[in-house]
Amino acid sequence: MFEWIASFDAQAAAALARKRTAELEYILAYKKGLKVAKYEADYRLADHVQYFSLQDIRPAAITTKLSNRNADAYDFAAHANPSTTHTHYDRRKIKRAGATE
Repeated sequence: MFEWIASFDAQAAAALARKRTAELEYILAYKKGLKVAKYEADYRLADHVQYFSLQDIRPAAITTKLSNRNADAYDFAAHANPSTTHTHYDRRKIKRAGATE
């Protein structure tokens, strides 16, 4: 993710270069038995506009599977109880109506 964002963002590329330099210094110092000051990151990749995690995509994917009535929607969600899937991930615009008495 860091390399992908650094490919089009100069600030991220500079932060990645600083990070790699610090990691290399740490490895070389560790091999020599020396102590190195801890690397303090000045750039948070997670704050970048283009950053995403697969956990960000999961709710939308499960909702799409439910709306398409795919047979593997519950296996994809990997919940022990299907009601958990409906409670947390069912974000369809039009849901099936519940039973009335």
